[in-house]
Amino acid sequence: MTGWILAIIGGILLTFYIFKISGYAIALLRAPLPDSNTLKSEQLKVSLLIPFRNEAINLPYLISDMQIQLYPSDKFEVIFIDDHSDDESVSIIERLSKDVDNMRTIQLPDHLQGKKEAILKGVNEASGEWIIQTDADCRIPRGFIREHVRLALEDKNSFIAGPVLLRETDDIWNQMEVLEHMSLTGSTAGSFLTKKPVMCNGANLSYSKEFYLRNSIELNRINSPSGDDIFLLIRAKKEGLQTKYLMFEHALVSTDSSGSPLAFLQQRIRWGSKAKYYKDFDMVFLAVLVWLSNAFILSSLIAGIIDLSLIHIFIISLFTKSLADLFLLIATVRHYNKFKLLWYFPLMALFYYFYLVIAGVLSVLLGFKWKGRKYK
Repeated sequence: MTGWILAIIGGILLTFYIFKISGYAIALLRAPLPDSNTLKSEQLKVSLLIPFRNEAINLPYLISDMQIQLYPSDKFEVIFIDDHSDDESVSIIERLSKDVDNMRTIQLPDHLQGKKEAILKGVNEASGEWIIQTDADCRIPRGFIREHVRLALEDKNSFIAGPVLLRETDDIWNQMEVLEHMSLTGSTAGSFLTKKPVMCNGANLSYSKEFYLRNSIELNRINSPSGDDIFLLIRAKKEGLQTKYLMFEHALVSTDSSGSPLAFLQQRIRWGSKAKYYKDFDMVFLAVLVWLSNAFILSSLIAGIIDLSLIHIFIISLFTKSLADLFLLIATVRHYNKFKLLWYFPLMALFYYFYLVIAGVLSVLLGFKWKGRKYK
């Protein structure tokens, strides 16, 4: 009887899961591959916002990227927002941008802190009608601003997101993390392409200044230090904005991986902590479905260890779910020429369900550290 109950529960969960993930994969396969001739010369006044805290190591590279953008320098400004850094970040920006007219640094007041407050401060100071966000630990391609402007000019009543990929090293853990993050990139792109976006990344976003200011009070009522990106997306969907996704390499942002399993877990706990504030059916449904599907696989493994006659349920469930995940990853890596990462998929498949369930539970029970600060 226990076996039948487990099989029925698993069958229902995995049917919904496979249907959703396969839908994302099919949407990605239908999307056009990157085209190096997509850049256009259209123009719009843009403010690029970069909140930062203790990013002295990364800022020189990002500033260099800003200076070679394929976009007229008199049509965009770069605003660095300092969230009380205690390293050399501010002096590095001042030194490297002293002869650059379109870059400036502003400080968060002593009574304010955190990324959400930094973004609000930056938007209020911005002179551009269109806001682009990225993070200080990222690298951006030369066509980054132009690609966002291209989509914005199609319809200024839009919310635009783009891909963020992790940089690769020779380390096995890094390769697994890059592949795992690729699955998030695929889910993000697939959800946008199916017109039901469920996530985005604050390192690659753009929207109108008017839209942000119209929603700033509501956004800052949310008692979460993280989630400036997701909560903006929720407001965009609620207002009926066009939600668009930049698939092309000209808009591809890269950043470093967490570097270790512990740092990775801390990051996922932080990301999971904002889920309780979601007020969007698509986001809640996917979050619950993904967690329950992975929790079922973990439960079936435990049941199989206790009673070996049930171990086939774990094997079949893991294999079935992994096929759907592999389908999505193949559709995703196709766009970014990362097929070699798929060699790490068997390792990731065995690790994924375990960490996701644990991180989901810990995000409810524990606080986390971020940028040298502790949050409950």
